[in-house]
Amino acid sequence: MVGIAQVNARMQAPWVKVLILVVSLTLAMVVVYSLRAVLTPFLVALTFAYLLDPIVGGLERLRLPRSTACILVLMTGVGLMTALVLVLYPAVRLQVEMLTAELPQYLATLREWLTPWINRLSQMDTGRIRGLLEEALQSFEGLPLRILQTLSTVMVGTLASLGGILTLALNLIVIPVATFYFIRDFSRMRAAFPTFLPISYRQWIMDKLAEIDDLLSGFVRGQLLVAVILMGLYIIGLTIVGVPSSVLFGILTGAASIVPFMGLVVGFLPTLLLTFLRYYDWQHPLGVVAVFAGVQIIESNFVSPKIVGERLGLHPVVVILAVLVGGQIFGFLGILLAVPMTAVIKVFWRDVLAFYREI
Repeated sequence: MVGIAQVNARMQAPWVKVLILVVSLTLAMVVVYSLRAVLTPFLVALTFAYLLDPIVGGLERLRLPRSTACILVLMTGVGLMTALVLVLYPAVRLQVEMLTAELPQYLATLREWLTPWINRLSQMDTGRIRGLLEEALQSFEGLPLRILQTLSTVMVGTLASLGGILTLALNLIVIPVATFYFIRDFSRMRAAFPTFLPISYRQWIMDKLAEIDDLLSGFVRGQLLVAVILMGLYIIGLTIVGVPSSVLFGILTGAASIVPFMGLVVGFLPTLLLTFLRYYDWQHPLGVVAVFAGVQIIESNFVSPKIVGERLGLHPVVVILAVLVGGQIFGFLGILLAVPMTAVIKVFWRDVLAFYREI
């Protein structure tokens, strides 16, 4: 008995608790990373269930049976996604092919515009300057089509990396089926989850999960809706201005706006340059500036405050780093989940630091 008491006393030492915590978290991350191919479809399904649960709850309050509401929401979601893909992909593909065909002309215009400036700034031979420009600009020919092919390859590769064509087909079945059961049993899962937690830490963990839910519930759903709204606004505005591949750049800019300042990098600079090269005037580029400025004003003052509310309080550099790390580890899915997962880590990180400082 004395030996057991001594062991229990040593287990209460702060450094032992820290060691157990670090080892447990490390083992958990190793297991998750090792089983990522198996866990990914269930993580996707759980994410969908979390996002769609309020909608199902609203239908349930209208006296619709929960199972029926789940099926209705899933069928509607799958139908909308299928319709968007069938409508948008052909339009984007056509615009990319048109841009690829027009790109040599844009590069020729850019070459003619840059050559006099380079002649003024250097004493190099004009023929040598033209050769260097030709070599640099030729690398951009076919770039839009290669980008589209690369994006398709990344998405297909991310899905295919789950274990091949057969596993991919199974996942296309597993995800909606698992989503249905997750949504249907979401309330029971919430109620049963605390019973799996240690009694001494149960309240602390549940408080943290409640904080995470308050933080993410509005933000994640709202940010996705904001991204869709921004896509529509950019597509309409850029099409009115006459920007080449307006649908493609509208989609990319709206999606990239989830990451701070990334929308400007992905959308503003390329559209401004391409518009200038197509029309070779200042009116159309000013139209591009007006579109981006107008959409930013609408987003900052009306859309985000009404839909998203408070931000996650993450520094832009942290967000960019999280997106890069998430993409490196989990591919396209990691990019989508990087920001909310970082916010979750932030909630626990405050207590980890406080615990560390008290040692």
